[in-house]
Amino acid sequence: MKKILIIEDDKNIRDNLFEILTNEGFEVIQTDNGKKGVELAKSELPTLILCDMQLPELNGLTILKLLKTSSATLKIPFIFISGFSDRNLVIEGITGGAVDYIVKPFQMDRLINTINKAIDNAVDRQ
Repeated sequence: MKKILIIEDDKNIRDNLFEILTNEGFEVIQTDNGKKGVELAKSELPTLILCDMQLPELNGLTILKLLKTSSATLKIPFIFISGFSDRNLVIEGITGGAVDYIVKPFQMDRLINTINKAIDNAVDRQ
């Protein structure tokens, strides 16, 4: 089963993502904290990570940088989901290794399509 790690501090968004993704057949693990997100990514090795930009303890860009420096988590597709739409921040996220940057509020069908595409592309590269 494909496993998705959600790192999101907004409980309503996290709960909504959890419900939709489990209904889509994904196993979902989640946290509301950046530091715990890095720990979960390294211990659980999810198929894909959805991450907010602004979080307690570590922000999304720092999480991405930490995970891209570890051989265990380097190839895990990483998608930002954020309320920040600043163009420079989006560029920094993508050039840092994220496969996509989705601005909140977002449409769930777009998110599901982006997730499936990122997982398919990651499998094709292996």
